[in-house]
Amino acid sequence: MVGHKTGDEVTVKVTFPKEYQASDLAGKDAEFAVTVHEVKVKEMPELDDDFAKDVDDSVETLDELKDKIKADLKKQKEDAADSAIEEAAIKGAVDNATVEEIPDAMMKSDVDNQMQQFLGNMQRQGIN
Repeated sequence: MVGHKTGDEVTVKVTFPKEYQASDLAGKDAEFAVTVHEVKVKEMPELDDDFAKDVDDSVETLDELKDKIKADLKKQKEDAADSAIEEAAIKGAVDNATVEEIPDAMMKSDVDNQMQQFLGNMQRQGIN
């Protein structure tokens, strides 16, 4: 369709792929009669102060927008670096941690709590 303008009537010849989902058309030639109703062109905006204002209402100039984006990117990188340091510190602490034997009283308390929850669930279901 490249090179045609609005109102042009064009015949487009195609060959369907051999692996086409409609098996009756797979690998066959076809012609389509097409009328061009509209032509659209993507245009890149000018990098100017008006563009900057459209992108971010808090800036007045393109240079301000660039500075703001640079500052945002720098902050993201610093935050990522801080997070990596924290994660490394936590991993180091976990890797070097030792777990002492859990006191019997704590184990008994936890078992009792779990048993009470289990019995309560059974009673709510009508099982005694």
